Amino acid sequence: YGDTTYTFFGDPATILFKEFFDTTINAPDTLLGNRIYSMILSVKLDRAYLIVTEKDIDTTYESPAGGSINFTLSGNELFRGVFKNTDTIKFTVPFDVKSGWGKVRLYGILGDREMRKTIPVYMRSAEPVESNPPVITVNFEGDELKELSPIPKEGTFTIKIHDESGIDIRKPQNVSVSLNGYSHPLYIGDRVEFYTGSYKNGFITFDYSFESENGDTVFIDIYALDNAGNVGRKFLRLVVAPENTVWGIYNYPNPMSEKTTFIFHLLKSMDVELIIFSVTGKPVWKKSINGVAGRNYIHWNGTDMYGRKLGNGVYYYVLKTGSVKKIKKLVIVR
Repeated sequence: YGDTTYTFFGDPATILFKEFFDTTINAPDTLLGNRIYSMILSVKLDRAYLIVTEKDIDTTYESPAGGSINFTLSGNELFRGVFKNTDTIKFTVPFDVKSGWGKVRLYGILGDREMRKTIPVYMRSAEPVESNPPVITVNFEGDELKELSPIPKEGTFTIKIHDESGIDIRKPQNVSVSLNGYSHPLYIGDRVEFYTGSYKNGFITFDYSFESENGDTVFIDIYALDNAGNVGRKFLRLVVAPENTVWGIYNYPNPMSEKTTFIFHLLKSMDVELIIFSVTGKPVWKKSINGVAGRNYIHWNGTDMYGRKLGNGVYYYVLKTGSVKKIKKLVIVR
């Protein structure tokens, strides 16, 4: 304003604002808690973003110096999701949703055009529909962790939550995580992201660090609340392991006839060598790969290093990662 001069940099061909379009939305005008609802659109959107919020919150700030300020905050988010290539969007809200006028906000993209709509909708609490509690899994580098699975001292966990009633994301306390008995749990319910196209499946990623030595047993304890008021829990004991740890080694099928696949897990990316030996200790085949953190595969067609089929019998294979060697047995039956 005034004498202020602004200079903008950028590609002149870049479209700063998309062209708008409109769509008719067939949506309920009243939402009862813990019920599944569908919004039917008149066009199929390439991508849609939906946010559902409770009624706005009227707040008053009392100044220590005297006086007060009245203002309104947006209501708690009940659902936020992403949908692709669809004209139907499904969602649900918690059974004890606050009664009053909430909002459904939709942002859609179709080609190089976009649309935005905010729909007021009356919400009312209802008795919860009987359902099972949330199912919780913990993943590291794409693999689900089991009891006493090895993990490095620090890294990133992905917590996956599935629930037929949907996940209650209104408060951070609705998903809590305790690591190794720390006195203050992590409250991360407001960080839940829903998988594209789903209101039943969500995930949270977070970094962790254990002050433990290799070989120590640690634990993670997770609670999650669903839209029907059920609480799910996942408790896992895990083992802190060196970064060059390899585990979960097996080959399938075993016994094999023509082909088999060697499967193993790594805590971090590293060079891996697989060597197959005859029962007399003679190496008959080997392969080196750049292994990745998580699950790895090596395929073998039952031939030696010269492409000749190996005969029936017992063979041994060694998986080497740095100074670590693991030995397993396989059988060929043709």
